[in-house]
Amino acid sequence: MAVVEMARVDASTSTFLLVHSHLAMLTIGLLGSEEQKQDLLPRMAKFELVGCWALTEPSNGSDASGLTTTATKVP
Repeated sequence: MAVVEMARVDASTSTFLLVHSHLAMLTIGLLGSEEQKQDLLPRMAKFELVGCWALTEPSNGSDASGLTTTATKVP
């Protein structure tokens, strides 16, 4: 796998590529609407858009299992 070889030289670059391709693009590919897929994935494949992933929240730090959310119905 190319990312494994890249990690031997530069771990931060391989992490960037994994986040972009697997966490961002794969999630859109699996769960995105057709419109999102058609709009975002071709541009992400060309690195015109860069995907990211955020975990840290002010009230929880990096404890993903402690994250909570609420929804408010808007009339």
